[in-house]
Amino acid sequence: MSSWKNGLRKAGLAVGVGALMAGAMAGQASAAGIAIQGGGASLQNVVQGQWLANWGTSTRKISGGSGLTYVSDSSGRCLNNWGFTGGSLGSPTPMFDYCSSDDPPSTAQIAASNLLTGTTAVTVPVTQAPVAVILGIPSTVTGLSGQVSLTNALLNQTFAGTLPTNGGFAANTWGALLTAAGKTGLGGAGLNTRIKVEGRSSTSGTTYAFKNYLAKVDSTTWLRFNDGTTTWPSGTNLELTRCSTANSGGSQLAGNVAAAGEGAIGYANLADAVTAGFTNTLASHAGTAADCTTSAPHLIAYALVQNNGSTSPATYGDPISSDRANVRTDRSDFTTTDNRVPSSYPSGGGSWFDPSSDPSLGITANRPDAGLSPASNKYGIVAVTYMIVFDDYQTGALGTAYGRNSPARSTTDVEDTACNYVRYVVSASPFLGIGGQQFLSSTTGPARYYAALPTNPGTAARNNAALCG
Repeated sequence: MSSWKNGLRKAGLAVGVGALMAGAMAGQASAAGIAIQGGGASLQNVVQGQWLANWGTSTRKISGGSGLTYVSDSSGRCLNNWGFTGGSLGSPTPMFDYCSSDDPPSTAQIAASNLLTGTTAVTVPVTQAPVAVILGIPSTVTGLSGQVSLTNALLNQTFAGTLPTNGGFAANTWGALLTAAGKTGLGGAGLNTRIKVEGRSSTSGTTYAFKNYLAKVDSTTWLRFNDGTTTWPSGTNLELTRCSTANSGGSQLAGNVAAAGEGAIGYANLADAVTAGFTNTLASHAGTAADCTTSAPHLIAYALVQNNGSTSPATYGDPISSDRANVRTDRSDFTTTDNRVPSSYPSGGGSWFDPSSDPSLGITANRPDAGLSPASNKYGIVAVTYMIVFDDYQTGALGTAYGRNSPARSTTDVEDTACNYVRYVVSASPFLGIGGQQFLSSTTGPARYYAALPTNPGTAARNNAALCG
């Protein structure tokens, strides 16, 4: 338990959220910052790098070691590291000081981690980010240019492997998809190529976000696959990413679409897609060694996706507008998988995956109708991503584990630094410099492809962050 909160409790004061945040701000001057390391979700890689750099030069100076670092791997690595999915605490090494996931732990997983660590894990939503649908057109297709717009029905059918015959082309082929998408005058043998779905080779929060969107479009097909695992419908022509250490996370998926050459479709965090050089307009790219394997030059773009539900005629959203993430921040609520506003948001050690208010219906930012008035151009495939911290770093097996670190670090310093950092990340007002949510709205760096939390989820995030330490 951090020194400032412990002092309040010893004084016998009632500690509300406002008092906790005020205590954190007051405590920043006396607590000595140390080097910490977070890790997990690849979707957060870009924004964590910018948050950490901004926070490290703010009023909360960091001393010692190499400062703050973030290990981009996968949401599954985060959940394993802190015992949510079994195993031992801190395995694989190193043990993270805070953990990031786009696939929030379930109620059962939180209970398992709490039992292992002897403390309580607190899940804090920190940002939302568009998930781009990347099209890797077969290299032998001719006559294709411009943008490709996909209805929600086409998106669902393509990834489920249920795309019907179209324009004289067989089911689940590029010819059938492009014809249904309104493309004409096409030629080449590549139109007869079966569409390959590029999926993550490990448990992934980006996969969870994407499958969750499809479950909101077609619950009958996708609800039982509403998770971040490598399990997809039996009709999906699935190819798991081949990269290992060359890339990670969303960049791994983007790279594999480039490398696959002959007809891959995939999904990736928008920031990774942009970093790979992809736009909403088809352009030639070739797979390189950085993508794990080489391929012939072929057309790649991310798709525009229907954003007015199943309404006809369809309207379409682009994940980028004015060179920023194009997601809804005006609506004050996220929704459940069956498109309802939750009765409440999880607090304390509650789960955002299967909250007690709406069991088995996880809370996400996905909105197939994101383009409905008043924001007609918004994009609907949106991942919520989380930081996970502990309410007490100093007790139980967790405190013991930190004491075994070499070199040993004070659990008080770890707690103060990690907790102050997560409070900075979710702050919508000046906190230890410019708040993390403010930063997303103002930066001209690559974090502009992320968006601040809407009002009500943002309030819930700050309430939960106040419980850290």
